[in-house]
Amino acid sequence: DQYYSSSHSLKIVSSSGALTRWLSKNTSIPAQAGKTYTAAAWMKTSSAAGTGANLTINFWNSSLTYLGGYDSSHKTGTSDWSQLTASGIAPAGTAYVRIELRLNNTGTLWSDDIVLTSN
Repeated sequence: DQYYSSSHSLKIVSSSGALTRWLSKNTSIPAQAGKTYTAAAWMKTSSAAGTGANLTINFWNSSLTYLGGYDSSHKTGTSDWSQLTASGIAPAGTAYVRIELRLNNTGTLWSDDIVLTSN
């Protein structure tokens, strides 16, 4: 029902106040230790309570052990489309990077045009 470009977006709705999120599969995006990874996403919120919504990247080793992550800034309340980014260096032992779109309390989050880059 909302989109930044094209004709659709991802929508997350929560009335429970619990963390609600979309995430990529742990093993879908290979990554290398020492490289900098940056995820960017266009996000819009409606009545996002508490810490609102954010974008997160996190790193996993080949045994699927969590190695740490990085968060974007948070969008709270009702806000129009803006691009959020999360960036960080993959730690030693990294085999995969995962992208998460998080709604940290009640409200609605729309996200569109998610991109991951490395250098």
